[in-house]
Amino acid sequence: MSNTAPASSSEDITLSLANVPGSELTVYANSVTCPDGTTSCEVSVTQVRGERVPMEPPLGSSFMLAWTIQPAGARFDPPARLCIPNADMAPGQQAEMFSYDHDQEAFIAIGTATVTEDGSQLCSDPGFGVVKGGWHGCVPPPPPPNCTCSCDDGNDCTQDDCSGQPDCNCSHQNLTNSGCCDGVQYDPATQGCCDGQIYTLATSCCENNNVINKNPIADLDECPNRVPNPNWTFQFDGCSNVPDNPAGGSDTQFSNPARTGPCDNHDRCYQTCDPSSGARLACDQQMRTEMRAVCDNSSEGFIIRALCRGFANDYYNGLRLFGGGAFEDRQRQVCNCCP
Repeated sequence: MSNTAPASSSEDITLSLANVPGSELTVYANSVTCPDGTTSCEVSVTQVRGERVPMEPPLGSSFMLAWTIQPAGARFDPPARLCIPNADMAPGQQAEMFSYDHDQEAFIAIGTATVTEDGSQLCSDPGFGVVKGGWHGCVPPPPPPNCTCSCDDGNDCTQDDCSGQPDCNCSHQNLTNSGCCDGVQYDPATQGCCDGQIYTLATSCCENNNVINKNPIADLDECPNRVPNPNWTFQFDGCSNVPDNPAGGSDTQFSNPARTGPCDNHDRCYQTCDPSSGARLACDQQMRTEMRAVCDNSSEGFIIRALCRGFANDYYNGLRLFGGGAFEDRQRQVCNCCP
């Protein structure tokens, strides 16, 4: 009963294991929920002989110290702080604490504990500790590998390890970071790393883990984030012949020497990098609208103006039927796949 005290919401309580100097269990005020759902009950902590623990310790180890906290099923939030006497671990060294979870029928890690600066105790780290009444234990950290070999392969882009068991076998793990690409060095100022491939930033980019040429673009679908190609030189082609005047009127030209006609503007539109789905349709509709305006504003008679509007529709319909390839070819030239 000397290891038992009432836990409630009024104040912290600290219990210790009988005849185990340096052992402390601190249950914080207003932290306990008892098995019956209340917030006030008797809490006890009792040492258990290691060979009497009925469950197999975790990690194939043995407990430095084993104990039980009752009542079983009591919960602590925040976790109760636990300290046990330190055996031969160095100050600052850590070990892992375990609690037996009867629901999972296994020891479950409940966090780390660190040796105090004076080396006298091993105490649960902030945020960790006992969260549930029941069986508990603390296992020592694994011993360091007994290896004196050297595994340096001279490559700064591999992580060398000679702790392989049982004969200190060497291993080299390829690194990928700001200067390494799957184990190979690269210059991030001029090169990129794409799923283990090194590429040149000036001419290529990485899209969906594939290295793709910036320009000319091979497949527009692979480049949804394309941007204008600064090296593209604009060209007048298509219906931008001077003069382009199928209706034959004195002022019904669809292209003119000043390059301000509907056909000229249509060339500019097709040669503008636009990855949106409706870009081509918008260019074609703009051309038809401008052509109809030329026809309607003509000083010619009704017949010429009507003929002019007919040609405007013919040009538009022809583009809708056969202009897709021309638009895509231009987009491959006037766009870069990525910045």
